[in-house]
Amino acid sequence: MSEKLPIVELFHSFQGEGTYMGTPMFFVRTAGCSVGKVVEDFGEYSDQNPLIKHGISFCHTYAGRMRCDTDYRAKLSMIPEEVVVQCKYPRVCLTGGEPCDHKLERLIDLFHAADVQVHLETSGTVYQGWLHKVDWIACSPKQNATVTVLSLAHELRFLYDPHWADPTEEIERILGLAQKRRPDRLEKPDVFISPVNRTKEISRFNMDRAMEYLDKHPRWRWSPQLHKFLEIR
Repeated sequence: MSEKLPIVELFHSFQGEGTYMGTPMFFVRTAGCSVGKVVEDFGEYSDQNPLIKHGISFCHTYAGRMRCDTDYRAKLSMIPEEVVVQCKYPRVCLTGGEPCDHKLERLIDLFHAADVQVHLETSGTVYQGWLHKVDWIACSPKQNATVTVLSLAHELRFLYDPHWADPTEEIERILGLAQKRRPDRLEKPDVFISPVNRTKEISRFNMDRAMEYLDKHPRWRWSPQLHKFLEIR
């Protein structure tokens, strides 16, 4: 029998960021996150431990610290087969928390068997062998992102807040690491700049400053988190 996965939520929506913005997708949000270091003792998920305990976590981004706005407590315990049958779109996005904290190879294989393209959103801090099976990897680099994961990414998403230090040098450094490509993936990853917004509030100030920042870096692209504008997941 397949091993159960700790799940926060499953929902159908569209991708609000990056290359596939506007594309219908089935989202699978896994529970738990190893990135924020202010996390209270979250251990292995089990039926006897129905919630992965967590405190308010701070994500250590490439350019600063920001409070995590994602509730990654487990709400469901599901085997991969139960997850896959709920998908009605030709693409799925595995997100979190940090999905690479989990054993997702069987889930990915089942989606592929159902002719569903698999996308993944990751911090880049955890490498798993099954990442090579993922069709599209979007990495939003956090502190200690690994060269291995960065070099597998198809797109890099960087958060931008004008109150932080100018991120250009650090973005260029990370982009250089990401371009240490495998022989079969020679193209450069797309780079997106996302202005920092609050959970349910758009910062017009940050949006405008991000546009000004991209005036100086026109080879990069703007990613405004469209789902927040439309107030949907």
